[in-house]
Amino acid sequence: MNRRVLLLAYMFPPIVDGGAFRPKSFATYLPDMGYDPLVLTRPDHGKLPVDETQLAKLPAAVRVERVACGFGDGWNDHFRRRFRWARPAEIVLNKPAGWVADAVAWRVGKRDELRQWEVSWMEPAIEAGLRLVAAHRPDVILATGPPFETLKAGWTLSRKTGVPFVADFRDPWTYGVLWHPSNDRRAAVERDWEARVVRDAAAVLVVTPSMQRTMKETYPRSADKVELVMNGYEDAGIASDSTPPEDRFIVSYIGSVMERRLPAVLFEGLRRLRASHPDAAADVRLHLIGPNYDAASPTDRLRNEGLADMAEWLGPVSHERSRELMRASHVLLHIESTATYAVSGKLFEYLAAKRPILGMTPPGSDDEWFLNQSGGGSNAGLTDPDRIAAVIYEHWSAWKRGNLAVAVDDAWLKQFHRREQTRKLARLLDKVAA
Repeated sequence: MNRRVLLLAYMFPPIVDGGAFRPKSFATYLPDMGYDPLVLTRPDHGKLPVDETQLAKLPAAVRVERVACGFGDGWNDHFRRRFRWARPAEIVLNKPAGWVADAVAWRVGKRDELRQWEVSWMEPAIEAGLRLVAAHRPDVILATGPPFETLKAGWTLSRKTGVPFVADFRDPWTYGVLWHPSNDRRAAVERDWEARVVRDAAAVLVVTPSMQRTMKETYPRSADKVELVMNGYEDAGIASDSTPPEDRFIVSYIGSVMERRLPAVLFEGLRRLRASHPDAAADVRLHLIGPNYDAASPTDRLRNEGLADMAEWLGPVSHERSRELMRASHVLLHIESTATYAVSGKLFEYLAAKRPILGMTPPGSDDEWFLNQSGGGSNAGLTDPDRIAAVIYEHWSAWKRGNLAVAVDDAWLKQFHRREQTRKLARLLDKVAA
């Protein structure tokens, strides 16, 4: 009989987002490794892209529960309960019910954004989690963040119920691109929370070697329980249109479209390619594939850069379709301009697609290290547009000669299949549950 794991994950299918892929893969493969997942997640998808078929593909042993209220509703309802006494004043002022509460909620949220996460996600997750623990008696709690209020909820549930707790850090908590405390007091609170979680968790999971080194150095007393469980790739069915075209040279960026992943150096590199090698530029098409998180349209950005003839935004697609489009490309473009501590989950999928990878990431980053380890691509950096133009031209020239190829060792790559990384997780859960 399988053990049971309570999996706390704010991001989970049907959401199609990098934060949802890891908990989804854990839920998919754990039943074959002795653990039936009971997933606690958010009730809605907000404005994030979704693929409803992802839920249908989960094993029958996976049970998905959702907290009652969405992020915005939970925050406003919290203050409306506290400010019910203000209704007579609202009537006198001819204001709608909840007017005072909503105004206070807005001001508190502006002053401390993380308090919104605690009220709207952490507290409902604790409340729902306590009911689930009482009803289903899980052997272990696994919480994955960000948001790190998920780890706070996992810690609290463990303290209240005695069920051992595993903390999964998909990103750093108190450093890195996501670390934006609203004030010094909140920064101190978050550091205290992180220390508490690391101290009391039965195991601490991280996704890159540099995160593991940093965590061990920061918390030496907990160093022996910091374990590396990396991200990975999934098998992909090959669709009929999953081969690159013969009449165009497709360079594809697949992922979230946002300002920090559209650096000016990329567009300058394309313009210099067009100036120095117009024959190559006539064939090259840059595809931006993924949801747009900027206020401006990527199509307008490409037009303003003078590159509408060489580049286009295709919009968001399903996870399966994204993998098909990887295989329908000649070169895959990976851009990460700020995070040096991460091996992007997308890189694993890129490598599985067996297409050359053009990296644009800081020198010395984990992404650069992983590209070099894989043999699947190289890093052109983020400062030299001539270098970017030259690498694209080299790949185009190889394509013209008919020898564009990449050599990735299948045996080396297999260790990063999400099934194998989940197997590592299951072995850790065995130790914790025992």
